[in-house]
Amino acid sequence: MVLNFDRSYKKNKRGINLTPLIDIIFLLVVFFMLTSKFVVSNIIELNIAKVEGGQSAKGEAIVITLMPDNKFAIGGISYDIEQLQPRLERLLEKNKGQDIVIASNYKTTVQHIVEAMDSVRAAGGYNVSISGS
Repeated sequence: MVLNFDRSYKKNKRGINLTPLIDIIFLLVVFFMLTSKFVVSNIIELNIAKVEGGQSAKGEAIVITLMPDNKFAIGGISYDIEQLQPRLERLLEKNKGQDIVIASNYKTTVQHIVEAMDSVRAAGGYNVSISGS
């Protein structure tokens, strides 16, 4: 006995409607674009060089020597961090583009170097090099 089924009906193929998915993705993209922050950071370009005797390629440089006791010296005179910026402002009055060399040694901490760079930046200097020994 053979059973014949009527196969004339069409199967209802249901597809996934992508329109709501696309709408949700578009709304998420807009949301994240509107709520994100674009950070613009200020940077100081550094030249790592070996400096001897305070001479630079362009002439005499201001040499800031970092000492182990968290003090700074310019021209052999020791300063605290609070005194460094006003001293640099006086030295940079005539020439803001003058070379500034931050001389450090193996005992100098990164924080100490950053404090010196901050003082240079606040005083208006921008031509900064770091020298290590």
